[in-house]
Amino acid sequence: MVEICDPWDNVKSQLQPDGSLRDIFIPGASPDHWDRFLHWVMNRNQPIVFRHGMAVTKLPDSLEDIRKLQESDTVLLTFPAGKLRLNCHFFEDDEMEFDLDPRSIAGEGHYDDLTGLMASFSALMGKTVYLTRESAPDQVITAISPNAKVVG
Repeated sequence: MVEICDPWDNVKSQLQPDGSLRDIFIPGASPDHWDRFLHWVMNRNQPIVFRHGMAVTKLPDSLEDIRKLQESDTVLLTFPAGKLRLNCHFFEDDEMEFDLDPRSIAGEGHYDDLTGLMASFSALMGKTVYLTRESAPDQVITAISPNAKVVG
């Protein structure tokens, strides 16, 4: 059983829509971690949308190839986690960030989808995964460690 830092009742007020997004944040990433993520998301048999500029195109299988695309235009990956939709802009090599609109978290079931995704990322990367306020990695809402112990 994966343990989370805070149960739903303790975090639901921090997930109320307030005009800002929430981030799933993984510090200390490397291109290898990004490549693991790319292979994971491509092999889930779930619908994904990858945009280069305004064009929908095939998701590259390496961060290196994404960086080449970013030389000419922005990129955006949208993928599901249960009923949630997350966005990734591939901003930094050394930190992974996935945007989540809190309006999509309608209750504890959606929170379970979110923490399940965070646990999958933690196991895949061998890193602690944080849920934070938008662009505020120091404002942690909850976190999951790779060994599924309580963080915080």
